[in-house]
Amino acid sequence: MRQFIFSVCIALISFSCGQSDKKEKNPPAKDSTKVVPVDKTTQQSDVLKDTARTVKLTFTGYEEGDYAHLLFSETGADHQYDFGHPEDNNLNNIPIVIKNSNTAFGYKENSKMKGAKFIVDIVYKTTDTYDGNGQPTIGKEWRIANLRKDE
Repeated sequence: MRQFIFSVCIALISFSCGQSDKKEKNPPAKDSTKVVPVDKTTQQSDVLKDTARTVKLTFTGYEEGDYAHLLFSETGADHQYDFGHPEDNNLNNIPIVIKNSNTAFGYKENSKMKGAKFIVDIVYKTTDTYDGNGQPTIGKEWRIANLRKDE
């Protein structure tokens, strides 16, 4: 009788060990992730689309704080742009800001230009900027490549 019980126990242990190996080799489908290959043509066209564009913008102001902030809002959309320091942008000699040696970054807002509408060519490029703590860093940001009055 002891031999019979011993044989049954060994058979059960062998059977259960064999089953756990199968479970580990074939995990349930719900825990697996499906790998989808990236379509490189779509990825490249999205990058190209976002590196340069022409938009209609309204000048909303210039502020100085942790950094200079040249502010615009997109006409007909709920999107705000902060183009950083005026010297980082090509303003085509349009005086939306005025040089002022008494300010931290050397400019002040031209109140006559506030609310003016422009057609603006912008580029998304690598530039010197500041992080959230006001520390200098390099990052990709939108900058004005060409500015002209919208008539």
